[in-house]
Amino acid sequence: MKKILIAAFCCNPFKGSESAIGWNWSTGLVHHGFEVHTITRSIIRPSIEKHGPVEGLTMHYLQLPLGLERLYGFSQPTMYLYYMLWQWLAYRLAKKLNQSLGFYRTQHVSWGSLQFRLFLYRLDVPFIFGPAGGGQNAPGAFKEYFLEHWPVEERRNKVSRVLLKYNRHVSRCLNRHMRSCPLI
Repeated sequence: MKKILIAAFCCNPFKGSESAIGWNWSTGLVHHGFEVHTITRSIIRPSIEKHGPVEGLTMHYLQLPLGLERLYGFSQPTMYLYYMLWQWLAYRLAKKLNQSLGFYRTQHVSWGSLQFRLFLYRLDVPFIFGPAGGGQNAPGAFKEYFLEHWPVEERRNKVSRVLLKYNRHVSRCLNRHMRSCPLI
């Protein structure tokens, strides 16, 4: 049976949005005949254990050391710092898992964003990036719908443009994805 490694920062069988993406990709690939190993956050473990085991799915829980878990809830900038640290540790765990299990494919499914650095693509395994977002920009015509939040959206758009243009890891990640999935 072919083994797939998924990085799912959010993965919860009882929630929607990003959490549902992580869970549904993991279980969906199991239902298509793959042995799936999913790396996710340790804080989600009670919900996944409440759901019960899914045959063919192995969860690998990751927790930041030294009390760094607190970064997630402190502020938006520290939440993103937490996410980048989690990605690095997930990559290190993925390297170890790949050495012992030999994955057929790897896939990053949540939080899938073009702006943030990923590391999973660096494994010597075909890599799939997505579902992903982060490349969108709200047009000025939508300003009235954002109400008082429009200045925040404008800043987000500017930061996104800079990160997409100058973050070499984004282009490396996407190039690796395209080599792994030439028909996409």
